[in-house]
Amino acid sequence: MKEIKISVKLKAVKLFLNGDTFDEIAKQLGIAKGSVVNIIDDFRNGLLPLPFGMVEYVDALRHLVVDLKKQQTTVAAVKPCLKIHTRMKEMGVGDEQVEQWLNICENIASTTVANNQFVQSALELAEVTATNGMSYQSVIEDYGYSLLDVWIISS
Repeated sequence: MKEIKISVKLKAVKLFLNGDTFDEIAKQLGIAKGSVVNIIDDFRNGLLPLPFGMVEYVDALRHLVVDLKKQQTTVAAVKPCLKIHTRMKEMGVGDEQVEQWLNICENIASTTVANNQFVQSALELAEVTATNGMSYQSVIEDYGYSLLDVWIISS
């Protein structure tokens, strides 16, 4: 088996740290995917140095983790937020609109019920409308009629 040059290994590590997949790295560098896996394992085990130019990248990651810690959260906890952000972008919603939407939700919730109850209620309403094929207005009207029936029966 041919030994892979250190320069190629460091390129593989750099691509990995930039988020490329093993398949993408293998294709770009013209090496087998198994070789990429072995190179990254060596890097993770401290057998390879940090590639040139990646110190700034690692520092940026460190700053991000410190900021998350200040917010009492973790990288893992941010993953669902990233999904929301991605979906909103796919729907054509800009960052400013997301901020406005969150402010509206917060204002509605804080004046009526606790924020977590508001979110849970909104999710349950969405599930009811999806399951029954009813619009929001139909659900509200049915609820109003049900309350009226109870009031009439109890009177």
